Amino acid sequence: MLACEAAIVDGARRRVGERSGLGHPRLPGLVLADVPVPLSDEQAAAARALATDGHGVSVLQALAGTGKTRVLGALARIYEVAGFHVVGVAPTGCAARGLGDAAEVAAFTIHRLSRSLTGVVDSVRRPSCCSTKLVRRQPAPPPRCSPAPGVPASR
Repeated sequence: MLACEAAIVDGARRRVGERSGLGHPRLPGLVLADVPVPLSDEQAAAARALATDGHGVSVLQALAGTGKTRVLGALARIYEVAGFHVVGVAPTGCAARGLGDAAEVAAFTIHRLSRSLTGVVDSVRRPSCCSTKLVRRQPAPPPRCSPAPGVPASR
């Protein structure tokens, strides 16, 4: 696992300064001025910085409740206006739904995205530690739910 994380970090470091995802430098300000719920000054500065840093991979780190998802929603608007197709990715289905709803973008789990990119991902050289193994599993039986109080259980 550590080797896989190191490979991810190394890949991100190699992309620093590649000037990817850059639009017109004034675009973030124009888009942010038109968002329905204005961002705080700190959130707007984060969105501008992420939209204009030109790194292939950037990190937004902040405490819970500080508006990271709102910043990502504004960032998505900036990139959509610039002509990019924006997709959210999260580790769990619950997180993907939350991201999609809050940022108003299509959002998927990492697993679903990786399965949809199988042809692309397989053609990219990656360390063996990062390979995935697909296992066919039997569907789980439906959960047994307790009836609501006062409602007889059906058999």
